[in-house]
Amino acid sequence: MRGKVSAKSIGLFTYDKALDENGGVAPCEVRVYPLLVTRQSETWPECEQRIAQWVEPTKAASLVKEPELKALITAFAKRIAKAAVKWTA
Repeated sequence: MRGKVSAKSIGLFTYDKALDENGGVAPCEVRVYPLLVTRQSETWPECEQRIAQWVEPTKAASLVKEPELKALITAFAKRIAKAAVKWTA
């Protein structure tokens, strides 16, 4: 994906990343930044491992497993919806 990344993070979440099939995990902390997408490539390094879908923010939140990330997406969706109402009023 190509686009403009916001300078301001919308928050962070933590999760345990599976390292191997023997149950090894590593704690990870991820800071999340919004991206205004201007272009999407047909192929990318992980295209065989991931599916790219364009969905509404509420649908995106429902597809996410990590509770903290789900909460970040939901809060961000509410914030951008509120901003959109201000622009149309």
